[in-house]
Amino acid sequence: MPTRSSLPRLAALALLLTAAAACHDDATEPLTPHEPPTTQIAPALLEVTISGIGSHKMSASASSASAPDIRLSSPSSRSGVSYSLSAPQDGAGSGNGTIELEPLSTGSFTRGVRGSDGYRYVWATFRVRNAQADSVAYDTPRTNLTFFAAARAGTLGGSPVTLLNLFDGSPADPAIATELLPTGGVSQVNDQLVPNQADVLQILSESEAAAIAAPVGVDVLPYGFVVRNATDGSRTLPASPAVGQFDGVVTFAFKLPLQATAAADPFSVTALFLAEDDSETRLTQSLEEQTPAGEAAFLARAAAIGATTATVLLGSSYEGGELSARVMCSVRTAGPSASPAAYLVKTPASVMISNPFSGFPLWANGSVARDLDVMALDESGTPIADRPVSWSVGTPGVLTAWGSEGAFRMLPRLDRASTEVSASICGVSSDPITVRTSGFSPIASGERHSLALRSDGTVVAWGDTTYGKANVPADLTGVVQVAAGGTHSLALKNDGTVVAWGTDFSKNIPMVAPAGLTGVVQVSAGWGHALALKSDGTVVAWGYNYYHQTEVPTDLTDVVQVSAGHYHSLALKSDGTVVAWGYQFSGQLDVPEGLTDVVQIAAGQTFSLALKSDGTVVGWGTDPETGGTETPPAGLKGVVQVATSYDHALALKSDGTVVGWGRNLSGEMDVPTDLTGVVQVAGGFDFSLALKSDGTVVAWGSNNVEHQMDIPTGLVVTVP
Repeated sequence: MPTRSSLPRLAALALLLTAAAACHDDATEPLTPHEPPTTQIAPALLEVTISGIGSHKMSASASSASAPDIRLSSPSSRSGVSYSLSAPQDGAGSGNGTIELEPLSTGSFTRGVRGSDGYRYVWATFRVRNAQADSVAYDTPRTNLTFFAAARAGTLGGSPVTLLNLFDGSPADPAIATELLPTGGVSQVNDQLVPNQADVLQILSESEAAAIAAPVGVDVLPYGFVVRNATDGSRTLPASPAVGQFDGVVTFAFKLPLQATAAADPFSVTALFLAEDDSETRLTQSLEEQTPAGEAAFLARAAAIGATTATVLLGSSYEGGELSARVMCSVRTAGPSASPAAYLVKTPASVMISNPFSGFPLWANGSVARDLDVMALDESGTPIADRPVSWSVGTPGVLTAWGSEGAFRMLPRLDRASTEVSASICGVSSDPITVRTSGFSPIASGERHSLALRSDGTVVAWGDTTYGKANVPADLTGVVQVAAGGTHSLALKNDGTVVAWGTDFSKNIPMVAPAGLTGVVQVSAGWGHALALKSDGTVVAWGYNYYHQTEVPTDLTDVVQVSAGHYHSLALKSDGTVVAWGYQFSGQLDVPEGLTDVVQIAAGQTFSLALKSDGTVVGWGTDPETGGTETPPAGLKGVVQVATSYDHALALKSDGTVVGWGRNLSGEMDVPTDLTGVVQVAGGFDFSLALKSDGTVVAWGSNNVEHQMDIPTGLVVTVP
């Protein structure tokens, strides 16, 4: 941070606020340059007035704020207006340097709704020449010349604005002056806000602004606009420019709120600015540059000019890297530093964090990751910018960051755990919330049989006993997950080992887990093949392989969930992407291009589903008979788990209700109308199951001779 001695080279400058008021993009013709004053003006504040806002013809004038009768502008010459600066000194040590400004153009456009959230963006661009008061070239270069907004007694609301008039010359609402906000260089293209210059707005800290040796009674606001060399993009105005050689360019950019009527919009504005040669090379990412393209331009510009101080504003997603940037949590635009009247950005008064699916854990058979919603509020409770956010997780080994900022996934586990999570923005912390995780997957439905896990770690089966798939081993205990396939069943034990029974469908070969298989954290059963996810993110597959469904891609790693379909397999990676292999009959392997942010997968017969972190569902493939199982119902959201079967699908919502879609030959989609409080769903061949929060199970669909819906009397199932 600079000391007072690093920011000494100050003089005064008042500058033009230019705008047009049409609701479409407006750009004026280049303004008529001004004749240099014949009288040397000592360093002092200047006032500049821009008139004609709201018309296609704008005009500007400037005068000394300390001697209003001295005019500093004239429309008769191309040589510009001279402004005296006190330093750097010339070769003779006299410090007689000035700068000349020549207006180039202005422009504006509007966005939003008038009288509501509507703004007029307005900018003015000037050429800058390094010269003396008599227009003789100055023999000393200038570096990092910056123009800062200034306020004093008599300015409106402590803003830089001294006069604000309507079309008829009467005063406009003075409150508008404090709503004048600086912006970066920006354009509107196809109704999109596009940053077009990465070196316009400059932001200081309050201590840096206070270090500027301003005239007595003048308050330097901590924002301004920086001069760039139009030829090489540097921050230097070279010494001894030729006659008419304007090396610098500066753009002053603002936005003003649109009033309820056009008649209430300001028609003329007068404002104050100071000029400074800064010893530090500073760069600021404006709010308008808080886009991927804007951030890239910001970083490129920082490298090009060798920035020594880089600033990002509250709301930026930049997290550091090649450029070390400070975050400015609050930027005052009006009022004294002790009691600001307006801000460009402001430290929140409070921070709130909410879990959109708070009633459900992150669990093995459901969503394995979740986005936590963060909201920053001002004193009135109005949401404001919510980034950058720092997170605190209370208990290690439970959650890990995943995907976008504010997203977490459960770490592989075979038990239940919970932790408190809190968010902090600019030093303001939220109340913590509790996030639960669970390695349990308590119910499963196969072709026409079902499995359930009791709280004592034992397994209950009912329905079709063909292939021995419902014949639970008598000594099986310590189970945390169950999975039911077409001809077999699986149980994952709390020691990471897998027990299988039934057959692999091919020649009735008994289904047996591979020898030595340990470290498993999740299992999934297909028609005749099985998948096991290990704690190291690798996948093991075995069983029926006619369609290569057990041939795991050799480079597949970082997996956080697996799902076995009829004859194909899916894997969800830690980056939220999906990998598919096996039978490709109806597009079930055609993972949509660009699919990301996935938190759970489910593989059906000839279709696949993905649950995204925002609670929406994406499907691909198709039911060859109905052509619709892969397409979730329109508007489906708030989902915490998806389940598939032969040709229908189920979605469990965050409110504990269930939605079904697909083929419905046996009522497997006819979710009971009074079904609530559900914590897990499972889809069988032609029936469905739901586990309720009290441990009871509800079934609907077909209950033919296999009795797959005959839930054992008194069954109480453990819950995730």
